[in-house]
Amino acid sequence: VAQTGAPVDETAESPNRHAADVVGHWLGFDFSASPSVARLSGSPDFAALAQAHFLRYARVLAQERGLAVLLEDIHWADDSSLDLIESLAQAVPDAHLLLICLTRPSLYERRPHWGQGLPGTLEIRLSPLDDPGSRALVDEIMQRADRVPEALRALVVREAQGNPFYIEELIKTLVEQGVIAREPAGAALPPHPERWIIHEAMLGAVRVPPTLTALLQARLDALTPPEQAVLQRAAVVGRVFWDNAVHALLGQTSAAKNPDAPDDPAAAASTEALSRTLAALAARELITRRDRPAFAGTEEYTFRHNLLREVAYETVLIRDRKRHHARVARWLEVNAGARLAEYLGLIAEHYILAGADARAAAYLERSGDAAQRSGAYQSARAAFERALTLRPDEREQAELRLKLGAVCWNLGDFPAAERALFFARDAARRAGDVHGQANALYWLSRVAISRGDYAHARMLLAYGLPLARAADPDTLAQVLYGVADVAWKMGDLATLQTYVTESLTLARAVGNTTLELMALNRLGTMAYLRGDLDTARAYYETCLELARGNGNLEREATALMNLGALAHRQGDPGGGLDHYRAALAHYRELGRSEQVVMALGNLAEAGVDRGDWPAARRDLAEGLALAWRLGLLPRVTVMLFVYGRYLAATGERARAAEVVRLVLAHPATENQTRPQIAALLTEWGEAADGPAAELEAVVAEILE
Repeated sequence: VAQTGAPVDETAESPNRHAADVVGHWLGFDFSASPSVARLSGSPDFAALAQAHFLRYARVLAQERGLAVLLEDIHWADDSSLDLIESLAQAVPDAHLLLICLTRPSLYERRPHWGQGLPGTLEIRLSPLDDPGSRALVDEIMQRADRVPEALRALVVREAQGNPFYIEELIKTLVEQGVIAREPAGAALPPHPERWIIHEAMLGAVRVPPTLTALLQARLDALTPPEQAVLQRAAVVGRVFWDNAVHALLGQTSAAKNPDAPDDPAAAASTEALSRTLAALAARELITRRDRPAFAGTEEYTFRHNLLREVAYETVLIRDRKRHHARVARWLEVNAGARLAEYLGLIAEHYILAGADARAAAYLERSGDAAQRSGAYQSARAAFERALTLRPDEREQAELRLKLGAVCWNLGDFPAAERALFFARDAARRAGDVHGQANALYWLSRVAISRGDYAHARMLLAYGLPLARAADPDTLAQVLYGVADVAWKMGDLATLQTYVTESLTLARAVGNTTLELMALNRLGTMAYLRGDLDTARAYYETCLELARGNGNLEREATALMNLGALAHRQGDPGGGLDHYRAALAHYRELGRSEQVVMALGNLAEAGVDRGDWPAARRDLAEGLALAWRLGLLPRVTVMLFVYGRYLAATGERARAAEVVRLVLAHPATENQTRPQIAALLTEWGEAADGPAAELEAVVAEILE
């Protein structure tokens, strides 16, 4: 924020401080001590809120001074990071933003449509260099030589076959073999620190390995034994590695940092010797030193190319690999400190390669938990699914599958969610675990609600509520709200009042602000339906104040939507529009597709009431297209109800009646909408049991 020129208020409760803490925690840094993070951690809104803050900052920065972002090797990025890049491109389409992403074709094997359809996208596929391009690259690399012999240029171009990395590595090999000699420059030879002399007579004896891998292996074979040992240990650590971790693997470190005995005391290297060896490897351009190490008191390096790291790793004896990976995992455990959460996945990977399945599964679960709390549901799913393969015990699997089911629900993969949750429920039942059963039934009810099957959701919660009462307050508060939510969907306001009030009391007792906001919102909506508009406004304004105080954009947008509906009902559709538009902007920032549909539906209805037919039709089409694509049938029925009102207002009352009869008969229609439909049909002089339109035909009619 400071870089945009805006002053930064560093007080603990300032908006900038709040946003920075939330974004930092979302990106993997430990801001758990921040009050802003503590209020939202574990909330399903956390990731969306953090992303909204990040995109808002990027948009301001791009608009004020322009923004260029270079991202290399994105084929190694996880799905959450790839999604964020797309969101960034969509968030600032009209600002000065340049995104340059470098990737290998393997990205499109995993995400074949990544980046397609983004504004201003240009894809450049790099082919192998042609002969003139290869010759130009050779001349560029060899610019320190007074003259490049044609025989050398032809040799490199012929063997490299247009691969720039091969060209670089082959020239380095020629340097190491003495064909190209480096001589320090004198004062009369600026601007280079040295000049290269080519011994052309040696070219005839050069034997070039047939492949890039063989060429890299030849470079490694030419290293001294200490250099080989260091590079092998570094390859075990990873493409990015630290001198102290390599030191531990070489066998000489303090007991506090490495509890294992050295492999071989004769092979242990002093810190000074290791530093010299790493400097020599950097001089050979095999590794690169980084300026900002992740761990205090270490030097951080990276292999110049991952293929080089793979070749070095293959030279490590198979019998030693498990032991080395176990040591790296323990080194990371000891040295990560407060940043342990950033390395959970890496530690798990080392334990997997060490054959320590139980420890690997524990770290994968912790990694999944952290990803879930931050809303990185794809990453959480991958971690939980991998942990399941390492845990044969049914009870341990049950807990993991419960978490997996909740994550799959958040991702909209309802079949996968059901499979995981039914397994968790059955295993918890066999184990007598009431907490596990209640939670599994709650999440199964969320799946049923998302599909519009409210009766099934109600049945699941009827089983779950007694179990939740025997479990713990957090579980009970959640299940109580689930019961209230289903009652709301089914129009059972008496049940809703009872259970939402109890849920609110418990939410406040356990400090669950998100659930408190949801319960307050529902109480406000109940008052709205009763016609007690003053009470409804009081609830909605309380929600708005509490949401803003906690930095919860999701709940803030919901309060704005409801205040807009209140203004609309009180004869001020213009005031309603302002609130709807503000809410829609928040929902778009948050990436909340279902709520975007709701806001567009409200805007369309306001357009109908104001007689702004083009705006109403535009908002209807956009909202319905999104709801239909995502399979959100309850939202589809709402959009069709608004379309019926639009048709009646524009003189097509008979067709309007057919459309609203379709909505009336559809099982996904929420019960509180049905009395409105009946009232409309009566107002139009139409019977409720007349002919109804066909769903697909109406959708096509709106989207044409």
